[in-house]
Amino acid sequence: MNICFFSLVTCWHGIRGGMETYGKLLCEELVRKGHDVTIISTKNPSNIEYEDIHGIKIHYLKNTAFGSARKGWKKQSIKKFKDIVGTQKIDIVLSQQASGYGIAKIAGRRGIPFVTIMHGSPTMVFCSILKQVINLKKDYLYLFKSLLLCLYYTIFNELTTLKNSSVIIAVSNDVARVAEKRLFVKRNKIKVINYGIDTKLFKFSEEERQKTRLELNISDHDKVVLFLSLLSKQKGVDIAIKALNELSSYKDIKLIIAGDGEYFDEAKLLVKNFNLESRVIFTGFVHHENAPKYYNASDIFIFPTLRIESFGIVIAEAMACGKPVIASNIGSIPDVIDNSVNGILFPPGDFESLARHIYSLLSDHRYSTKLAQNARRKAIERYDLDRMVEETIKVFELAITNKKKQG
Repeated sequence: MNICFFSLVTCWHGIRGGMETYGKLLCEELVRKGHDVTIISTKNPSNIEYEDIHGIKIHYLKNTAFGSARKGWKKQSIKKFKDIVGTQKIDIVLSQQASGYGIAKIAGRRGIPFVTIMHGSPTMVFCSILKQVINLKKDYLYLFKSLLLCLYYTIFNELTTLKNSSVIIAVSNDVARVAEKRLFVKRNKIKVINYGIDTKLFKFSEEERQKTRLELNISDHDKVVLFLSLLSKQKGVDIAIKALNELSSYKDIKLIIAGDGEYFDEAKLLVKNFNLESRVIFTGFVHHENAPKYYNASDIFIFPTLRIESFGIVIAEAMACGKPVIASNIGSIPDVIDNSVNGILFPPGDFESLARHIYSLLSDHRYSTKLAQNARRKAIERYDLDRMVEETIKVFELAITNKKKQG
């Protein structure tokens, strides 16, 4: 198949979020399986207009703004698409979220199936911001602006994209439920395909555990809790720090904070104010391929997010590494974690509850081992990368077949 993929931002822009990692892994695997992939994206900050990375052809549109669906994106993406289909046969148009909103109708008129990968929605983002404002009791002006943006992108981008999609791939059941509520969206067009992770990369390694703990000056007697995510209020890094402070009498419990973000300096200040510097390790930004070393170095992985997550890929990664996970009972996370079976759910924002669960798992080795074993099993069965790619290819093939029957 020859696939044209629209994505406002990519890993090759230097963005390493869950959606961008998903796009990278999917494109790499499609090329490895013999398919052609062309990505059309916004301006590259380095002013690169084109590059071929291991067979993935990437066009960065210079007359656009990095990561923006406005400022020339619709006009320039249509122009580039018409240039490409003028020289080669495209079998599938793939849109990361509503990135291809300007192409949906054009692809339909040309008889090309248009597939949208839905990682979330503007309404899910707004609800996350609402919960954050309620929790912090500030940023009300930001909330109002977010509401206006939510309405704009829902009406002018998302609805157009979903209505004209041949198939909508939802990355979780929660995202599928959101899609089902959209006007003009037929339920039979929605297919749930969970995120895929490389379970050969994300696995338990005693050697890596010992090596990483040595690098971080962590003793064999220390109990290690890991937070790995974007450092922001929404992701709950402050909740992780407050939970550790609740456990201040247990000096052998340490917290690794892996990642970077706008809350980095505030997080360090909070650690200082609680006098926890000797028990908190900041790693800074972590490349995707280096993440397994931190999962392996830890005893528990925590994800205290306040955001309505569309999936929570770091949870699946930790599970694949055989780690018990404690995560917020919010968004799609309950679809990933079966409470008290392969992880633990706690009320979002409740750092006291988080602290109690941390202590409980660290105190009960048999229970934590049971959760870890079940977590690894579910990760392999449900979230393996090969499964995700094969299911996605089947959706593409079905969309092509249905399009041919229609006309």
